[in-house]
Amino acid sequence: METNWDDLKYLLAVAEHRTLSGAAESLGSNVTTVSRRVKRLEEEVGCVLMERSGEGWRPTAMAKSLIATARTMRAAMMTAEYSLARGARDLSGQVMISSKPFVNSLALVPAVPAFLADNPALEVQLDYTTKPYSLARGEADLALQYPEPCEGRLVRRKLATFRIGIYRPPGAGPAPGWLGLSRTMQGNPFMQHAHKHLAGAPAARFHSLLSLADAMRLCGLAGPLPTCVAGLHDDLEPIQRPDDFGEGHIWLVYHETRRDDPRIERVISWLEGIFPNPRGCVCGLCD
Repeated sequence: METNWDDLKYLLAVAEHRTLSGAAESLGSNVTTVSRRVKRLEEEVGCVLMERSGEGWRPTAMAKSLIATARTMRAAMMTAEYSLARGARDLSGQVMISSKPFVNSLALVPAVPAFLADNPALEVQLDYTTKPYSLARGEADLALQYPEPCEGRLVRRKLATFRIGIYRPPGAGPAPGWLGLSRTMQGNPFMQHAHKHLAGAPAARFHSLLSLADAMRLCGLAGPLPTCVAGLHDDLEPIQRPDDFGEGHIWLVYHETRRDDPRIERVISWLEGIFPNPRGCVCGLCD
């Protein structure tokens, strides 16, 4: 069999994403095409390459050697692509950043005009999901996240800091309950701080800190916020001493295979200009 990348990339995508739909999305294709291409490859080698399991599709022993070849081919193609991009007059393509809504609103969005002016052919996409994107599978190019990653072949650096307080509208009565973030965010630093200082479970939950702040103002209930988000609203005040505030960090993370990508280098340079001091607040204004 003459192995070529166009065949192997479908097998590799299914092995990495474990689902046909995930593989199709990563390739900009569809489930029917992915399934057909994997079956065609199985016919060429004369054996089954992917088996269904309780955790999705998994490679057979024969497939593992082909997947290793596919990864080698992908790495070689990426190296060649980086060399071509580095020699181009204007970098082009897309860089997707998985970030947080409050980081986007307070820091990244105001800096986008300058980025576009300096990089007219390079598209930056700011995205967000409560379920982390996989950098290894290329679901995002860069991530700005709360916890420092401790596993995987990831390059990381501390980018910025934020403080966390419990806030509520001034003059609000002793209403029972408090407001928090979605259950998928139960382990993030804001909810950890809230559970440390507030009793029971939240009366209602919200998808983002910006929505949470609006709900706190409307309901007259307390909740956890970064100081820079609370500072956007004159009708929110802390109900704990500054000494009791918590602290969190924003980590810049990307997969080590992207280390030499000039597009990644360009975006990182832009981010470091936005956040020049890892100890400084995300918004650049808080003390």
